[in-house]
Amino acid sequence: MVLVAFETYFLNSESEALAVRPLQVILSSSTQIEKANEYKFLHPWLGTGLFTSPAAKWRNRRKLLTPTFHFTILEDFIPVFQEQSSVLVSKLQDLTNEPWVDIVPLLTSCTLDTICQTAMGVSINAQNGENNEYVNAVPRVRISIIPY
Repeated sequence: MVLVAFETYFLNSESEALAVRPLQVILSSSTQIEKANEYKFLHPWLGTGLFTSPAAKWRNRRKLLTPTFHFTILEDFIPVFQEQSSVLVSKLQDLTNEPWVDIVPLLTSCTLDTICQTAMGVSINAQNGENNEYVNAVPRVRISIIPY
């Protein structure tokens, strides 16, 4: 079964970006929600939370979390989104003269900063190179699970 469609977009003559577009039919299905076996490798690191739990557990947790993502609640986080995205843009602007940039570490740090600040009220400053055990562990764990 094909779950993802790939499309290539050329931004200019020197660069290209690969955008992944999920197939709406599968992702909007209320029956095709069981996680693949590969998710079990994430359990020691992430446990059986929202992203890794089996379908039955996921369905119950999703019902509990849905109000959390209501637009009025997310509005309170806009300043955090703006702050962290500004830091990311600044980091990217510093790299505009580079011939090639791996943006995964930059996006990972931005995501960690945003999640920690919005979910826990803690600033870990991952984007500014703070020496944080968790920030440093993420790429090591990811590479051991997903080596590409």
